[in-house]
Amino acid sequence: MTGVQTCALPIYLRLQADTLADVAYEASGCAISLASASMMSDAVAGKSVPAAHQTIDELMSGLSGPQPGKLHGELAALGGVRDYPSRIRCATLPWQTLRAALDAVEETVTTE
Repeated sequence: MTGVQTCALPIYLRLQADTLADVAYEASGCAISLASASMMSDAVAGKSVPAAHQTIDELMSGLSGPQPGKLHGELAALGGVRDYPSRIRCATLPWQTLRAALDAVEETVTTE
């Protein structure tokens, strides 16, 4: 018997000028994706779009780059998933979804 875990993660952004005034999400999935989504919304709320992109890049590099990047503050708690490749997808999905939202990508975001 094979199981596939799915995760739904719509992200809602309220932009004022070039700043993420509010970030919200609806999520169903594993604890890692939910925790990561919560940390993501806290980490980027109030930042400019370029600063949010930089935070996304740092997180992605910290979890899946060729050399482990340094994750700061609350995001450092996600660093442990680097040792579990199948869980990296869980932690990065909210961040990939945020990047797609910021870049106005209309396709469904997937980690496959």
